[in-house]
This record gives sequence, structure tokens and C-alpha cells, in this order.
Amino acid sequence: MILPSEIYTIAKGETVIANILAQLNFIYPSLLFQLPPKQKESIDDCL
Repeated sequence: MILPSEIYTIAKGETVIANILAQLNFIYPSLLFQLPPKQKESIDDCL
């Protein structure tokens, strides 16, 4: 998190983006795991 008193840099922005992508990388498979089998099949067909 970047505080209002801090100076924003490209490196901090890249870190923020990397952290968001890492969270999404965890969230999507965990949600997919919770789906009923029929819904998993339809998603697999789309991929």
C-alpha cells in the first residue's frame, strides 16, 4: 500500500500489480474448486 505522503514510483506500481495478479492466481482456482462438477465441465469446455 502506498501512503499519501509517499512518492509513487514505477517500481512500487509494478509491485502492486504483481501482488494483485498473485491474489487472482490464488482466488480463481479456489473458486473453481468449489463449483459443482457440471459447472466445472462447462468451464473446461470453454477453455
